[in-house]
Amino acid sequence: MAIINEGTIAKLRRLAASWQVFNIKMHQYHYNVVGETFDELHKLFKELYEEADAHYDAVAERLRQIGERVLVRRPRRTKCRERREQREYAAGNAARYDRCLRCVVVAANGDLV
Repeated sequence: MAIINEGTIAKLRRLAASWQVFNIKMHQYHYNVVGETFDELHKLFKELYEEADAHYDAVAERLRQIGERVLVRRPRRTKCRERREQREYAAGNAARYDRCLRCVVVAANGDLV
């Protein structure tokens, strides 16, 4: 069995956390999307959060294979970021929020925006 150093474990943990954050974001967009492209975006965000979940699962299983404990929790950083986004959106920064959303859509499937 190969020896896994702490740096690799830390990177795997960060990768798992990133997939969790992405999953949460895609759920938020999935549930809150509105507009003319609702159907396409709603389906796209569902595909993206399901894909993110599969990636998270693969990383979590790898961590277990090397003897690490996997903790499933919502990262604290996400809560803070979510609150900030909600405040910005409520304060009239909907255009900025929409730009972030467009970046996600373009990255996933550029022909929707």
